[in-house]
Amino acid sequence: MTKLIGGNISDTPIKNIRDGSAFSAGGGAGGVAVDEAVALIANFDATGTLFALGGNAAIDSSRAPSFATNALQLDGTNDNATYSNFLAVVPANTAACIEAFVYSDLALASPTTTRNIVSWGPNGTTGWRFCYDQTFQSIALLDGNSNVLHSGNGNVPAQSTWTHVAACRNAAGNWGIFVGGTRYATASDATALGSSTGNLIVGEGYAGDDWDGAISRLVVSIGYTPYDPTISTLLVPNRLARLLVG
Repeated sequence: MTKLIGGNISDTPIKNIRDGSAFSAGGGAGGVAVDEAVALIANFDATGTLFALGGNAAIDSSRAPSFATNALQLDGTNDNATYSNFLAVVPANTAACIEAFVYSDLALASPTTTRNIVSWGPNGTTGWRFCYDQTFQSIALLDGNSNVLHSGNGNVPAQSTWTHVAACRNAAGNWGIFVGGTRYATASDATALGSSTGNLIVGEGYAGDDWDGAISRLVVSIGYTPYDPTISTLLVPNRLARLLVG
């Protein structure tokens, strides 16, 4: 079993690592090894030291959901929190999950622009991003410039409310995208996603297209998924509210 390096650790499959903890996992700052998983758990603590804020991004306790202390506040223009040199490659035949609670200050039903929740790596096929995609008007996982999976037209977080979103893959290559605990898309793709290392950017894509609103409790797991992507409904979509307290 791979040892966990960090502090404030719970006994849950994805470990509770506060942003202020000092930890590393072979692939650069911001990673933690748990068995075969590499994960980032971002609580966006005001005392966090692993990320750098860009633009007008701010840690705002007043915008946080009821179960969290803080949220990352973004105004939609060049705002982000960046974790440098983060290892976020998803190898072939490997489980993974990207999830967060998001709050949009904009109505996402009209295809005005793509809004990125989190992105990793350079533009093109070596990177990925989890976002609201304007082409499909959906929460989507994109591989560089190409759509890998999308949730179907109109299935997006409602304006001015906190919503759980997730993109999960099991080791067999089954993907599922969930919005508010409901699965809106499935796909089969066990190939690798991304290559090498890069910066993990929260709230902004490598080509711009910033999130306008707030993000809280972001988790990126590689080698593990807490959800079965083949089921239609998550039993506890607010899992992060339970796991990441303290």
